[in-house]
Formats: sequence, C-alpha cells, structure tokens
Amino acid sequence: MTTSSSAALRFCPTTSASSSSRSFAGHTLILPTISSGSVPQLCVDLLVAHRPLSLSRVGSLDAGQDLIPFVGGSDGEAGISTALDVFSSSHGVTVVQQRSPVLRARRAGFARRMAAWAREEGFARVVVLSSLDAALRGDEELGSSGGMMHYMLDADGQEQKKLAKVLQLAGPAVSSNLLVGQGEAGGLSTSSPPQSRLPSSSAGLTSRYLSALSGPDSGSSSSPAIPSGALLLWAAEGDNRGDAHRMAHCVVDEVLPGLGSMGRAGPDAAQGSQEGKQELEEPQSWRGLYGNAYDQALFG
Repeated sequence: MTTSSSAALRFCPTTSASSSSRSFAGHTLILPTISSGSVPQLCVDLLVAHRPLSLSRVGSLDAGQDLIPFVGGSDGEAGISTALDVFSSSHGVTVVQQRSPVLRARRAGFARRMAAWAREEGFARVVVLSSLDAALRGDEELGSSGGMMHYMLDADGQEQKKLAKVLQLAGPAVSSNLLVGQGEAGGLSTSSPPQSRLPSSSAGLTSRYLSALSGPDSGSSSSPAIPSGALLLWAAEGDNRGDAHRMAHCVVDEVLPGLGSMGRAGPDAAQGSQEGKQELEEPQSWRGLYGNAYDQALFG
C-alpha cells in the first residue's frame, strides 16, 4: 500500500463476503468519529445489532499507518474485530466501525484517504456521526432540548440539498457560536473553503471528513464531491448508552428512511417514521460494559 496522503484506504474483504456484498456503489455510508463519550461508536454497535438493517461484516480497512494498532474478539460470531471494520447490507447501507483513535500527526491524511476510499467505492452520500463535549454548552444550548443537531459545510447541488433536507428533519443546525475560525479548527488544509468549523478537540475528525468529501483531494483536481453531512449531539463522559440509543433511533427512524435506504424515500418518509420508533437491541459486548446493575434498595 502506498503511503501517499491522497491514496485511498485499502479494503480487505472477508473470505465469506460475496461479490454482491462487495459492491458499495450507491450506498449510504455511515461514518463515526472518535469524539465525546464514544457515542458514535456505541451508536454503530446498535446499528449493527439492529436486525432489520441486516448488516454483516464484509471486511476491514487497512489503516495501520494511521491508527493505534488494535485487534480483539468478535461480537457473537467467529473471527476477530479490527480497528476499522466494514459492515454492509442489501438495504443500501454501509457502516464503518472505528475502534482505535487516529494518531495525531496522521489525522489530515487519514481523513483524505477515507474520502478517497468513499469516492473509489462509489458511495452516494456520507453521514458522519459525531458528538460534542457537553461542557462547551452556553446559555443558548443549556436552554435547548438537548436533542440531535446537524452540520454541513455547504448545501450546493441537488443531492446535497436532498441530504440537507433530511438532516434538518433530524435536528437543527449547530449553533454558529460553537464554530471556530478556519485557523483554529486544528490545521485544516488552506485549500479548503473558508467556512467556520466544529472544534476538533471535541468533535474529532468531523470537519476534516466533510472538508475532504466536499472537494478534490490533493492528488487529483477531478475528484468529485460526495454529498455529506454530520449528525451530532451533546455528550459527557460516562454511561453514554442513552445517548447512543438516541442517535441510533435518529439514524434508523429518520435519516435512512428519508434517504430511501429502508425501502421508503423522501423527507415525508422520514417524518412519518417518527410515529413509531423501532426497538433497538443492545449487542452482547455491552453486557457489563458499565458494571453490573444493583437493586437500589441496597443503598437505602
């Protein structure tokens, strides 16, 4: 694998992955960031365990030069888990699960390589999952409901506008007073558009991902933009299962139906799906994740 900063991440399929599950063309890619409370990773766990989505592991992404090395046991099936596993389904949904943080010096290049892989595979759109440190809330945010928010760099183009409409139904735009200037967002490329960005110290690679997806990479002026946006919520470090359920419900009940990835299409489908939320099953790996629950009567 070449070490060029613009080279796409290499996809390594599982031996059991069929040729049909190998094609991601036209899919919606759900991409988590490493951010406050690990809410995006917990959300992806719920999405993978959600049976109606029928997500199965089809491979992994080779990013050994960018991530802290990781390998672990698989959740309820044979095989192992890696730092970047890829799950896909026939519903037109593909999800990446990231279990290891990106090395600080490799963040910009990693975001570009991830975007290059998304282009190479022909994904129709990318929805980034992220979270913001609850300690950053000001008076305006403390007085809000604390629900989902969305963030986009721009809304140009028909497909980008369609995605923007669906994300707006999921939650309001991130307040402008939370955004930082171009020079403060953590060393973003100077060739990027001059919009203000989310603080990288809290939202991880969210702004880097959207910047890399919205324009050409450094190695090719012809790389097309991919419609992309982010879903965020406030989170504090601790037991974040409730936050993960809230984000996963937003994806399953609102975003995917609105994008036509669950058999229905258009914002009307997303709005109508809010009437009856689907049950989300927690994966086996969550057992004992935050310790055992005790009868509160023991404590008086």
